[in-house]
Amino acid sequence: MELFDHDKVANVAGYVTLIHRQQYRKSLDNSKTPYIAHLYDVASILISAGAGSDEVCAGLLHDAIEDQGGNPQAENISRMFGSDVRTLVEGCTDSTSTDPDKKLPWEQRKEAYIKHFETASDSVRRVSCADKISNMRAIIADLEKTGNNTWNLFCRSIEHDGKKNTLPLDERRKKVLWYHDGIGKVVDDNSATIGKLADLYTSTLGQLHIAAETYTQ
Repeated sequence: MELFDHDKVANVAGYVTLIHRQQYRKSLDNSKTPYIAHLYDVASILISAGAGSDEVCAGLLHDAIEDQGGNPQAENISRMFGSDVRTLVEGCTDSTSTDPDKKLPWEQRKEAYIKHFETASDSVRRVSCADKISNMRAIIADLEKTGNNTWNLFCRSIEHDGKKNTLPLDERRKKVLWYHDGIGKVVDDNSATIGKLADLYTSTLGQLHIAAETYTQ
C-alpha cells in the first residue's frame, strides 16, 4: 500500500495558497470567499475517499494551469511536484490559455472535456469527480441562498443575440446540468474502477437536479 506523503501534500497546499491568493469564488453577494476554500474542499473529498497523495496534490492544483499561468505553470508543477502530478492536473484542465478571449467557447470546451473524460485515467477521473462534487455542492448552497439568480454565475462567456452574458437563466441552468450529466454518464459507466467517488458524484448530481427544480423562480 502506498504511504501517504504528508510533506508533499503540505508543500502543494502552501503553493496553491500562494498562487491563488488574489482569486475568489464567484458569488452574487460579493462575499469574497478565498478560492482556496474550493481547492481544500476538493482535497478533503479525495482524502475521505481514500485517494493517494498524488491525487490529493492534483486536487489542490487542478485549477493552477487554467487559472494561474497556463503551460509555464505546468512546467512549474512538474519541476516542483513531479511529472505524475502534472499529468493528473493536465487531465483536469479544459484550457491552457491564460487569455479569456483566446479560449474556445464554453460549450466547445465542455464537449471536448466530456470526450476527454471518456478515455481519461481512473486517477484523473477521481480528481475531476472531486472537483465537480465540490462545485455541485456550492451550486446547491447558492441556490438555497439566492434562488434561480444563481445561474447568473455561469455561462457568462456564451453569446446570446450577439452579446456575451445575456443568456436567459433557464438556458444557463440547462447547460450547467447538461455538462454535469455528461460527466455523470461516464462516471456511471466506469463506477467500478473510479470507486467511492462514483457513488458520491451520482448522489450529488441527483441533489443538484432536485435543487435546480426546487429553486426555479
